[in-house]
Amino acid sequence: VRLPHTVRVIEAQAFMDCSTLETVCLPLSLQSIGSVAFFSYMPRHLDIYYEGSQNQWEAISGSSNVNSDVDVYYNSY
Repeated sequence: VRLPHTVRVIEAQAFMDCSTLETVCLPLSLQSIGSVAFFSYMPRHLDIYYEGSQNQWEAISGSSNVNSDVDVYYNSY
């Protein structure tokens, strides 16, 4: 999934239990990630490619709530 540069918010549970989701590309415009937005009860691994830096990622509201089975790659989109 590649979200467009117009996206500012990912709502809570937006991708919850999308067990086939493997990769998400997030734009620099992102400002907020809702709770359990990427959570899955099924075992899976998710890669997030974020357009900005690690510092910019950490400034996004809710980015610290992304679960541990997710790898975030910075300066990628």
